[in-house]
Amino acid sequence: MKKSQTIGIDLGGTNVRIGLIEGEEIIKIISKKISSNETEDFIINEIADSIFELFNKNVSGIGIGVPSIVDIEKGIVYEVHNIPSWRKVYLKDIFEKIFNVPT
Repeated sequence: MKKSQTIGIDLGGTNVRIGLIEGEEIIKIISKKISSNETEDFIINEIADSIFELFNKNVSGIGIGVPSIVDIEKGIVYEVHNIPSWRKVYLKDIFEKIFNVPT
């Protein structure tokens, strides 16, 4: 029986790294360049496309690290300094709706 897996996301100003993790082992990592000048929707779609490359039936949750103020309870990311289009992004709701796992 497969162990539960998680997706971990590290969002920087010039790239995003997305990893598939099982226990303490990193199974696979995807690194993708992003332009900080793109729209909120474009960047979210780029991240989602990369998550889809790793996502499988054993994924039980998604964790996201962003360099900004985050309302952890509501999952809202505020004023991402290095991504000007991200002023108030409902990141938790967006990814939970797309992937149907806790974020």
